[in-house]
Amino acid sequence: MTRAQTLALLVATLLAGFTLRLIQLDSFSFRGDEALTVLTWVSQPLAETLQSDIPVRDPQPPLAFALFWGWATLFGTGELLMRLLPVFSSITGIAGIYALGHRIGGRRTGLIAAALLTIHPFLVWHAQDARPYAIWVAASTIAAWLALCALQRDRRKDWLLYVVAAALAAYLYYLELFFLLALNLYVLFNLRQQARPLRKWFTAQTLLALILAPWYLQERLLLNSGYGGTASAAEPLQLVTWLLPALQFGRNLPPEISARSALLVICALLAGLWFMARRGNHYTLWVGLSAFLPPLLLGLAATRLNVFAPRYVLASAPACLLLLVSLGVALWRRALWTRFLAAAIFAAWLALMLLSLNNAWFNPEFAKSPDWRGLAQYLHLETSPGDMVIQTAADEAFTLYHDDSTDSLRLPANPVQDQAEIIEALRSALLNHDSLWLVASPPPGWPNRTVAMDWLDANMQLLRRTRIGVLPVRQYRSWEVRAEELAAEDLGSFAQVAGIAGAKTGRTPADLVVQLVWRAIGQSDTSLKAFVHLYDARGPADSSPLWSQDDRYIQDGRVDTRLWESGSLLRDAYHLPLAGVPPGQYGLYVGMYDPDSGERLTTDQGSDSVLVAQVNLQGLEPGNS
Repeated sequence: MTRAQTLALLVATLLAGFTLRLIQLDSFSFRGDEALTVLTWVSQPLAETLQSDIPVRDPQPPLAFALFWGWATLFGTGELLMRLLPVFSSITGIAGIYALGHRIGGRRTGLIAAALLTIHPFLVWHAQDARPYAIWVAASTIAAWLALCALQRDRRKDWLLYVVAAALAAYLYYLELFFLLALNLYVLFNLRQQARPLRKWFTAQTLLALILAPWYLQERLLLNSGYGGTASAAEPLQLVTWLLPALQFGRNLPPEISARSALLVICALLAGLWFMARRGNHYTLWVGLSAFLPPLLLGLAATRLNVFAPRYVLASAPACLLLLVSLGVALWRRALWTRFLAAAIFAAWLALMLLSLNNAWFNPEFAKSPDWRGLAQYLHLETSPGDMVIQTAADEAFTLYHDDSTDSLRLPANPVQDQAEIIEALRSALLNHDSLWLVASPPPGWPNRTVAMDWLDANMQLLRRTRIGVLPVRQYRSWEVRAEELAAEDLGSFAQVAGIAGAKTGRTPADLVVQLVWRAIGQSDTSLKAFVHLYDARGPADSSPLWSQDDRYIQDGRVDTRLWESGSLLRDAYHLPLAGVPPGQYGLYVGMYDPDSGERLTTDQGSDSVLVAQVNLQGLEPGNS
């Protein structure tokens, strides 16, 4: 293969990588950590951010903050714009792994590794994420290549380039230190009997330490951070069954497939390492250490901190790909049957990669984040200034997207928040707000995850329950009817039994929600049901079709019209499905009837229903409210 052909293939690979990273780039809302980037990293001058407690609460080195701050200052903070920074940066990582592969095994190894990194689902996912992980992987890969170049060429400019690149990588992410350790162990072993190169290496490492010391040796980071991690604690077996497969295929595979892929991953990586060692490849030790040492160190750290997450050692992915490619090349060169074996391994690997990519982009079950934008839009349309929104997921994405027209509260605020504290906050919210909206879901492992919903269900009236994507939404009000819910005069009355004292309409993605306030005038002989019917503008008198309806006992049977107290006011909610209802002008008609005989009560004017509201459904299609 000529240099021109190699260059053409590499350019095509880079363009393909860029194109893949643009797919669905802004189709998902920011996830929580991305929202944290927007809310805290770029919302104030960089100097203030670095001097605040943000680098302690969200432990990242200063270059990560500086890059996103500068990018946001120039281009803005929308989903597309913020994610373009890691997209562009990650492309340099493709060039970096080509250079590494070329040095370790030749052009073919470099090109195959670059092609695999182009479609690597976990790296693509992070390249579309407004966090520094993909940028760090690119910098770490280039720094490793420059280190190997400096060791071989032994030129001053190579050493200088390596130190600069290594410093940049370490200032992008703290766990670059794991990879520096792997590199140092490799160098110490290989150069243990070569004093002059070893002195130059120690000089480079000393200079690197001096560059990192002003930030890394801060007392607030070393001794007083209090950071405990936000992932999970380590389970030793999961290092093989979960973390290593996730590094190769991301976290967008069904659990059963991900678990089964573990055998393929560990066998392929170890076999690749064995073939490299058997061929006497000079870089075997470095590739093996870079692939396996950081995950092992992370597992040890996760015995004390909740940091067991594959993204924290994402820079191991290039070394793992080099092991895979080394295995494939070795098998391809041996015999016909080993070629079939190599083809089978790569076919299985590629199938898992492509399945993971497809799930990440197009399968709602594996969406990058819930539809926080849709939730914010829905709440903006449906809430009133006197309402309060209670966010239960402790997710900063809600904070980012939720506007300031309604108050908001985070309950539970953390997994150890006391039940009494949560209930007291709910009681205070009930006293000071017209309506409480409970949205999202707490993390599954939180022991206090159901406290808020249980208390609201027991003490307040549930008016609507729906979902925006996977995000549950519930609206509650006090059972007591407030004066502002009443019309200036009753909208109608039925046979000296009931009057309609107020009506209000709302929406869910699938239903029209009608809140009625009943005024008890007198008791009925039988238990009556109420109905709310949706007709078009002509109304039932002109034989207009009935488009939707909801019939039910008052407050779902909680109140019986045979026993209710005259003069009492009772709020009730009705949900009219809108599937198949075309946009247009409609009338809402309310009535009461005996469910045994079907006989309707009549008004003083002799009608069997009352028009309580006109609603315009123009442009409000179900699912887009």
